[in-house]
Amino acid sequence: MSQKNVKKTVGIVSNDAGATNLILGWIKNKPNYNFLYCLNGPAKKIFEQYDPNIKSINLENLLTTSSFIVTGTSYPCELEHNARKEAKNKNIKCIAVLDHWVNYKKRFLRNKKIILPDEIWVFDEFAERKASRIFKEIKVVRHKNFYLENSVKKIKAIDKDIYRKGKNILYVLEPIKTNKKYAQLLEFEVLDYFIKNLNKLKIDKFIEIRLRPHPSDPEGKYNKWIVNNETFNITLSSKNTLEEDIAWAEIVVGYDTYALVVASASSRQCFTSKLPNQEKCKIMIR
Repeated sequence: MSQKNVKKTVGIVSNDAGATNLILGWIKNKPNYNFLYCLNGPAKKIFEQYDPNIKSINLENLLTTSSFIVTGTSYPCELEHNARKEAKNKNIKCIAVLDHWVNYKKRFLRNKKIILPDEIWVFDEFAERKASRIFKEIKVVRHKNFYLENSVKKIKAIDKDIYRKGKNILYVLEPIKTNKKYAQLLEFEVLDYFIKNLNKLKIDKFIEIRLRPHPSDPEGKYNKWIVNNETFNITLSSKNTLEEDIAWAEIVVGYDTYALVVASASSRQCFTSKLPNQEKCKIMIR
């Protein structure tokens, strides 16, 4: 076999759902590569759902075999950071995926030391503009967002078969990191604010509310809250895909979740659940 026909092996190192979904969309459209995986957290579950035969190997073995690596940029997860550090030491090209629009420098900082990748990948014009401004010495490449494109197609296909007897509201949950001390987790305070102000939507139909937990949420996290608000018609999404939940809904609510981007691209009415005294939602929607 000629050298030109030999497939390059790419190492994928990922932890959080955001970057994982974008990387997976890219992988599905790159048949000319072989892939190895070092996965943790929600990323492992997402890849196993895509292909049950995918096996996660340790970082050392992945780096030994890979021509270059593509990592997520979770914080404060150490896996991807360590991968970038070791790739630098071994002179292996390292690419980092920015999946959101916040904390760009912080993603690469651990113990007061910044380790930057050789290249940064983004998937929309807002991220490209911001990353290019912040990381002037690093190549920033904007890729087509296959994840978003495919999600919208699935939602539109499912939407045709949905029957709604009232107004369906999907609330997409996420753990909310904060430096402040709260009597309860901030995600519950935000949920309480949403319920107390539901009447401001001025919906005159029967309302159904579906809560969609974050992939990192422990099972049963929101059960007590649902019971405490039993006067509302609230259910918990369990085995549905994000596309199925968005297709079910006419309104989608979230704090700072990328799901709002998917919902907006699918022509859903979107609201942020941020509290009045908080900074504005950082989600960039066209």
